[in-house]
Amino acid sequence: MIDHSMDDFKQRILRIVRYTLYLLSIFIIATLITPYSAIFLGLSLGTFVSLFNMIYTAWKVNKIGEFAVNAKHQLRKKPLFSGMTTRFATSILAVMLVYQYPENIRLFSTLIGLFVAQFITIVDGIIHAKREKNKKRSAGKG
Repeated sequence: MIDHSMDDFKQRILRIVRYTLYLLSIFIIATLITPYSAIFLGLSLGTFVSLFNMIYTAWKVNKIGEFAVNAKHQLRKKPLFSGMTTRFATSILAVMLVYQYPENIRLFSTLIGLFVAQFITIVDGIIHAKREKNKKRSAGKG
């Protein structure tokens, strides 16, 4: 059962990474071909940091899950943390870059970009829940 849920977790993370990379690609192309390059550069920067933070969080959750499963078999002197400080630091770094280059990168679009992976995660969860509901409904009829 644990392996099945971990496979679902990994598949969901891969889907979210793929969708976020698609969106990041669109933002980068828009940066290059539109006159709104500062806006799209901010979206690109924020989305990149959002993707990094999401991958880092998934890695930390996986490590904490492995630790929880194997906790009785190992002694750990160092506590496990969720990586909140790292995620805050990368977001602050993105905002610092905006303040370093305000004529090239817009703050508002960077801040929006910082939430892209979370938004994609929510949309993916809704779509996945609807698909599961439809599968159960169709399996009940057959």
